[in-house]
Order: sequence, then structure tokens, then C-alpha cells
Amino acid sequence: MPWIITFVTSWMLFILLIDKSKLRAMFGGFTASFMATLTDYAGRNWFDLYNFYDVVIPWGGCSFFYIFGIIFTMGTLFSQFYPTRKWLKIMHVLVFSLLFLGAETLLIEVGVASYVNWNVWASLFVNILAISTLGWITEVFQLNIKRTAF
Repeated sequence: MPWIITFVTSWMLFILLIDKSKLRAMFGGFTASFMATLTDYAGRNWFDLYNFYDVVIPWGGCSFFYIFGIIFTMGTLFSQFYPTRKWLKIMHVLVFSLLFLGAETLLIEVGVASYVNWNVWASLFVNILAISTLGWITEVFQLNIKRTAF
């Protein structure tokens, strides 16, 4: 049930915050979902770093509701709101990394995820790397730019 609750909550916030003129930012959500699927698959199945429980619908070793809930929506919103100034980019990455770590910690606290050979600091480090990569992708593909009519 926690997976479904995070899915619904994520999508409610997403609907409130999405800028329909920047729908190309959804590529950031798909990219984040792809990266998370690969990371969680490897982390769980190859390296035994953490476990997921009661996933309802499995997706790459994790829950479909997690990957296409909080991961997809945060990835899209991250790309949509990606700033232009360097110091704001750094803050943006840190804020989203901490928000994601908070969500992860809640899932561990309610018992649907657990660390095996992993810890919160390693997770924060990987979050910063992954979200920085998403920032680079956002810049390269200009996902935060409004589309113009032809």
C-alpha cells in the first residue's frame, strides 16, 4: 500500500505543479525512470545493496508505482524547473537529492524497502550523481525551454 500512496501523492503534486507549456520536460521523467530502473535492478540483483517488499507490480526489481510515481514525477519537475544560474543549479540538485532521500527514508521506515549492504550516505551520494546527470541531460536537450508555436 505505501507504493500506491506515494504514486498517488506524487501524481497529485505533479498535476498541481506541471507547466503544460514545458511538456518536453517529461523526457526528464522518462530519463529518471530509466536510470532508476537500471540502478535498482543492479543494486538489488547484482550487488545485494537493498531490498524492496510488497511491490504490487514488479518493475526492474522494484515497484512500478515507485518508478512511474515519485521517480517519473520528480524527474519531470526537476527538468521543468531547472534554473539557468550556476549556483541555483547546484542548489536545485541538492534540494531534489534531499527530497528524494526523504522519500526513500520514509519507504524504509514503513518497511517496504531496506538497506542490506548500503546506507543513507551512499544513497545521498548516488542521488546527487544521478540528479546531476539529469541536470546535464536537461541542459543538453533543453528540456526546460518552452515550446514555441510554428
